[in-house]
Amino acid sequence: MESFEQKLKDAIAQRRPCNLSIGDAQEDLADSDNWGPERTIDGGLLTRVLLDAKAEFGPLDRPLEIIGARITGYVDLRAVTLSKPVFLIRCVFDGTVDCDDARLQTISFEQSRLTSLQTRRAKIEGSLMLRAAEFSGEVRLESATVTRDVDLTDAQLSEASSLLADRLTVQGSVYLRDRFHSRASVRLEGATIGTALDGSAGTFEPAQGPALVLNTTAIGGVCDLSKARLSSQGTALSADGTKIERYLSLAEVRASGMILLRSARIGGNLNMTGINLSNPNKVALDLGRTSVAGEAFISRRSDGARAEIRGRVVLLGTAIGGNLIMEDATLDAQDDPAQPQCAIAGDGLTVSGNLGLPYSTIRGWVMLRDLRVGGTLNMSATKIECAGAIALDLERSKIGGDVFIRQLTEGTKRELALIRGGLRLTAASVQGSLLIQDGAIDNQTKELLFNRLNVAGVFTFANIVCGTGTLSLANAKVFSLNDEHTRWPPSGSLRLNGFDYGSFGANAVTGWRQRLDWLRRFQPAEFNPQPYMTLVSVLRRTGHERDAKRIAIARHRDARSYMTWGNPRWLGSLLMEATCGHGYRPWLAAFWGAFFICVGAAIFNLDAGARIALKAPGAKAYEGEVPPGYPTFQPLLYSADIFLPIVNLQQKDYWTPNSEVAKGRLARFYLPLHILAGWFFTTLFVAGVSGLIRKE
Repeated sequence: MESFEQKLKDAIAQRRPCNLSIGDAQEDLADSDNWGPERTIDGGLLTRVLLDAKAEFGPLDRPLEIIGARITGYVDLRAVTLSKPVFLIRCVFDGTVDCDDARLQTISFEQSRLTSLQTRRAKIEGSLMLRAAEFSGEVRLESATVTRDVDLTDAQLSEASSLLADRLTVQGSVYLRDRFHSRASVRLEGATIGTALDGSAGTFEPAQGPALVLNTTAIGGVCDLSKARLSSQGTALSADGTKIERYLSLAEVRASGMILLRSARIGGNLNMTGINLSNPNKVALDLGRTSVAGEAFISRRSDGARAEIRGRVVLLGTAIGGNLIMEDATLDAQDDPAQPQCAIAGDGLTVSGNLGLPYSTIRGWVMLRDLRVGGTLNMSATKIECAGAIALDLERSKIGGDVFIRQLTEGTKRELALIRGGLRLTAASVQGSLLIQDGAIDNQTKELLFNRLNVAGVFTFANIVCGTGTLSLANAKVFSLNDEHTRWPPSGSLRLNGFDYGSFGANAVTGWRQRLDWLRRFQPAEFNPQPYMTLVSVLRRTGHERDAKRIAIARHRDARSYMTWGNPRWLGSLLMEATCGHGYRPWLAAFWGAFFICVGAAIFNLDAGARIALKAPGAKAYEGEVPPGYPTFQPLLYSADIFLPIVNLQQKDYWTPNSEVAKGRLARFYLPLHILAGWFFTTLFVAGVSGLIRKE
């Protein structure tokens, strides 16, 4: 039988591949344990062939290609320089292939079985081809430089293996795709990849340690991990500080463990369509301080299945240059509803475009304090389940457009939004309108906090049934309020101090009874007139004058309930309400004036002996009969003349009660009281009509 050496010599001499395989290539490789000496070459001999083939095998002036051979022992290519490419296809290596510090052309181990491959600090002018290769030991590429590609498509790494490529420089692409399967950790920390990292449909599931490490890796093009499978007890993907010039695709990725992308820089989009992450009760996705120049989105898979994340999503300080959309996804951060967990931690998140969570279901609280959104915040048909805590926290957030927390209707299908738990928009600013409606809130005993909220448009809080928790609008300011069909919290649970609104929405209730009931649900420790005064101003400005007056009067009445019964302020307030409705019912003063005039007429209904005709105003009485043409005494006119200041009805200047008789003495005694009452009620009437005593 012809020896391997002779076959190799003939192949080199004839400038053709040395092909030792028999029959079907895959079946032949599977039967490699039965290969005989005719297909076996010592590693040392292979080294001599590569380094000094001319002396022993003739000139090697073309790429060396060996197919289907067994190479035994250690292949020592350390620090060597090879001028021709080497292709070792479907070969079996029993020992280590050591190319540390070597200078190589393209080298291929496609479909081969290797124990260990080392190319640390090597420089490869071409590609490193490891397609469908199988490794039982380490693959070490640290600090190596490859001018074209590193291709591990369909490669297999055992549990005892590992792929260590820290600081690797590849001017082309790195392929870990398709049936690539590593049961050991894959590391490319600090690597530089010129074109792309393609791990699509690859499987990374080490027994221990992170599945894929890309910390501080720089990728000049795209990073495609779509449909990859990553599994780890800790970190599935670690990419802290990674820089990707174009886009990152995690579409339909299935990961067990944490996806860590902190402080990363992505020049295009971040695609997480159909992603499935599982790291229960821990962080599942960490994008803290990451910058995405384009859009970031999570949506259903191509087969219609929902994207699912079990664990927490961290977006602390994350910046998105376009839209951030999580549509029709499930995010579950809590196994036990009785123990609320944080589902989204996004303090300081910045989204230049729109932020949307439509149709998504989130179990756990969403914390987006100091959020910055350039466009719309859309939570239509979003469900957040966190009954025992503040379910949605938007404190100090700034939204450049509208905010929607409402149901969505498509044809006959209606999908409700529901925030089960508390809501915080303290010191938030909305440049558009804020819509919370259609039963979107179920706060039960938790707080709804809108303190210092500023809404440039309409604040719609409609068709909401509030729980017993505190609802605070303290010092909030909105352009318009629409609370159609909303059931506000019970008395003592509503805070309206400092709440300023310019008008009511088209369908908002403006009737004074309903509005007064709304105001009286605010029960501060000390009476606060501001909510009443604001409501009166809005009602009057929108044409509801009658309702405005009712509320204005109720303000004084409710203020009296905070006063001590019977003290001067209490008595004064009661008197003002009874006599002129605090200036809003001047007709009451006129009524009382008419009453006093009638009473006075009865008292001043004096017969001839009980009245005295005067010679002139303030002069002595006539003695005997009055001259012809003297004004006739008329009790009603006399009472009105005395009661009404300034008015002269030619009665009080010509007649006066006679105190010498009993009836005249009574009239004389009553006269000062009648005059004072006249001044009092006349002044009240004038002040009420002119608005001088109204305090709004």
